[in-house]
Amino acid sequence: MQRMPVADLSGPFSMLVVNAVGPLPVTERGNKYILVFVDYFTRWVEAFAVLRLDSVTFVEVMVNGVVARHGVPSRLLSDDGRNFTSEIAKSFYQTLGIKKLYGSAYHPQTQGLVERFNGTLMGMLKMHVSEAQTDWDLYCRGCYSPTGRLTTKRWATRRSSLSMGAIRCCR
Repeated sequence: MQRMPVADLSGPFSMLVVNAVGPLPVTERGNKYILVFVDYFTRWVEAFAVLRLDSVTFVEVMVNGVVARHGVPSRLLSDDGRNFTSEIAKSFYQTLGIKKLYGSAYHPQTQGLVERFNGTLMGMLKMHVSEAQTDWDLYCRGCYSPTGRLTTKRWATRRSSLSMGAIRCCR
């Protein structure tokens, strides 16, 4: 059996993995899905409640929620969902110089980092809201940042082999 080569990670947000969760009950703001991004280097998570899982929504979230805060990743790993493989998405990758990587069909372990977090996120959401509630989208950030602070704030209090210069603090 041939093993997958170890990913060459040059630093924070050099490689992201993205996946979608849903459909979930529609919220009062019309959201029905969650787009989840995880950085392979730092394990930083970004989750966004969205109305649709189309390519336009994906590109808007990627630009306004990820690229605007953390910069352009050099690589992006996802499954082969239409929102990640459309001409709009391909044009977006080409314009920003993102190398697009696709996971193996019917093998979610390829995106195991984000798949595992999706399970954690759903478990935490279930603790915060009942199935009848329509405000789960208000609790997304609280589920992966229970202190209300962003993930990087936790890095400052943990021992790490990374230098603090390698960790970006975003607010």
